[in-house]
Amino acid sequence: MADRRPPEHVTVVIPVRNGLTYLREQLKALAAQDYSGDWDVIVSDNGSSDGLAEYLRSAEVPGGLDVNHVDSSAKAGATYARNVGVQAARGDFLAFTDSDDLVRTDWLRELVDTATTADLVTGTVDVSVINDPEVVEWRPMPAADAGWAVRDWYPAAIGTSMGVWRDVHDAIGGFDETYTHGGDDNDYAWRCQIAGYSLVHSPAAVVDYRLRDNYRDLWKQTYSYGRAAVTNYATYRPHGLSGYNHPWLLPFMILTLAVRNPLLPRSITRLSTGRWIFYTAHEAGKMRESIARRIMCV
Repeated sequence: MADRRPPEHVTVVIPVRNGLTYLREQLKALAAQDYSGDWDVIVSDNGSSDGLAEYLRSAEVPGGLDVNHVDSSAKAGATYARNVGVQAARGDFLAFTDSDDLVRTDWLRELVDTATTADLVTGTVDVSVINDPEVVEWRPMPAADAGWAVRDWYPAAIGTSMGVWRDVHDAIGGFDETYTHGGDDNDYAWRCQIAGYSLVHSPAAVVDYRLRDNYRDLWKQTYSYGRAAVTNYATYRPHGLSGYNHPWLLPFMILTLAVRNPLLPRSITRLSTGRWIFYTAHEAGKMRESIARRIMCV
């Protein structure tokens, strides 16, 4: 386990593309942080057309917040935006969050405190505060103290609540920009650990996580996550990842989703339409990517 001194400076990196509406609130949440050390925020603009740059130059930005705007429009994708943001960072410790979520007041302090014992820190998310209760039921989430465990493999991380020392980020080559469907945070965490760096989960570093609140967006996001699961499996199977691959699971999932489809009464299925879409979209994404890669990952 790492034994490090507190950082001299922390940089929070936020990738964003046309997310100004939510970013305003996220910056307010960052301005309320109780962290007492030196830190700044980099907003990495991945080709926004909603007035983001103009807003960041205006007096509307929360007072006392050191915010810098960098242009990452040359290549689409959150991974590229994060890497460009890091290139401009002053911090020897980097914290990552997303524009559409809300960090808790003690989020940065908790990440930094944990970072003295780790090379990479993953925080947690809470979906109960900023989402409608019906929407919360659509997507299962682990308990705060459970971390992001993967069966028989290294633990993962979540990109909206994560911190890493700059030297570690540089040593592993940053985020893999070939990831375009999600899964890049898992890949990042696994590359760190395979390289010998330590990951520690901080249950107290909490971000209020915004869920997709309509069926169309839920399907789109979860379908992408299914594809990403196969990408991760294909990448890390040579290293020993096996937790995704269960040949018996596909027929079981098809049967279960057919029996529990929302056209039947909920008294029979005991599954909401949103939760059914979540499971179905994830399996559909996995199936699509498995066929494309000619690899069994069900």
